[in-house]
Amino acid sequence: MHQNRLVTENIAKLRQDVKAATTQDHLLAVIKDVEQHVGPLDYKDPIMHGLKWFLIAANVLGFLFIFLRVGYEWADFVAIYLIDWSSVWLPIVSLALLFNYGYEKGWYPIALKFNLPLLAGVMASVVFFFPVWNEGYWAFMYGFGYVLSMGDIDERQFSFMLWLTITSCAVWFWLDSRANWRKHLSERIFYLDALFDNQLKEIDEDPAVSLAYLQDQFKEFNLGNGARDLLSFCEGEHQWQDQGKEQNLHYYLFNFEFTEKKTKMVSDGKGGYKSKNEDVIHNRYGIILDFPYQSELSIDGYKKGKYEGEEYETESNAFNKLFDTKSIDPISAALFLKPAVIASIMQFEKKCISPTIEVNCHGRICISSSSKLIVEKPKQSLLNPATFYKEIAKNTELVRVKRILGFATDLVRYNDNNFKSDS
Repeated sequence: MHQNRLVTENIAKLRQDVKAATTQDHLLAVIKDVEQHVGPLDYKDPIMHGLKWFLIAANVLGFLFIFLRVGYEWADFVAIYLIDWSSVWLPIVSLALLFNYGYEKGWYPIALKFNLPLLAGVMASVVFFFPVWNEGYWAFMYGFGYVLSMGDIDERQFSFMLWLTITSCAVWFWLDSRANWRKHLSERIFYLDALFDNQLKEIDEDPAVSLAYLQDQFKEFNLGNGARDLLSFCEGEHQWQDQGKEQNLHYYLFNFEFTEKKTKMVSDGKGGYKSKNEDVIHNRYGIILDFPYQSELSIDGYKKGKYEGEEYETESNAFNKLFDTKSIDPISAALFLKPAVIASIMQFEKKCISPTIEVNCHGRICISSSSKLIVEKPKQSLLNPATFYKEIAKNTELVRVKRILGFATDLVRYNDNNFKSDS
């Protein structure tokens, strides 16, 4: 079997082992497996790298000839073969890359070193027996650029450069990903280990199902007017002390992404203006937990959500400037927002970006912000399995997760004490 196929299978097995891991010991076993692996784990791509640099060189020359209009005598000679004859060489290179990907996946039976001469022979036959090929190629290029740019590109040479640029970038990032698979898998191992160390586990459920449920629960997950996605969703346990008694907090940790579709006016290059659609992607990070002390209350520091209830203002002008507060029951909001709680929220706001607190009608609270909660990164990697093993064997503290949990327990403690005294 071709070495690259073996490498692909070996790496796929390691990734599957990481995916199936449920404890730190499982992750450590994967690291040991990499250290002691007898099969190949590194790709050999000399031809692919040659094609990559060929495409990059073609990109540079194409930019010089088409956009900068280089006028040297040699330029016309090279441009004929680079641009006019791209109808011959570009399909060969593009199909060779595609078929090589299929070969390594087991979908296509011919290796790249045989594929290139085979495709060259086929293309020579096509050009010889079908003279209209060149016209069809440039018609395709024109349509490709026109459709992809939504009418902004209506010149075939620009479309050719667009295809060349996309292909070059795709090959570059693909080869980079293959060469650095250890780095990406190391980051995944470190992330899972950090979850295990902090009593967290990923929820094994379709993100769309979880998101649909959360959208019914909280306005936070209805932000935006475009695509929405739940990038990560974990559940965890947090133990804390309250008046000498150990308390247990069950919570959910999330990373939510949403899109805002905007329309702005841009120059049309002819002295006028035209509208252009723009997608702006945002991320929100936070926790969800039971909070039976309040109902239908929102304290919005993000100011993008559409919350229900009456507007409420505290006696703190600084707080009112930072947050828009709404509640179905203003009296309940007043009881909740006592000075100690306001001080805690203000302190929390200094350590994160645009925090929002939302309590729904079912007695659950969502605390979110635009600040990432898991920012810790590995210092070692599978490039050096022995030192990476030692790093993973240690305990990783998620500082920001600990901070938001501390804030959540403050809210629970203040309100739980009120609840006990009132009862």
